[in-house]
Amino acid sequence: MSSADGRATIAYDGEQGSCFSGETIELGTASVECTEVGDGSVDLIISR
Repeated sequence: MSSADGRATIAYDGEQGSCFSGETIELGTASVECTEVGDGSVDLIISR
């Protein structure tokens, strides 16, 4: 995972995507929720 300009980029389950804080994206069979943490970085919450 990397972040630039508040965007998180992730490769998971054979697919790649990116999201901003507050967005939820679908990657393969998983749902990935992006949430900003206090230091400006982005946490990714993966649900299958």
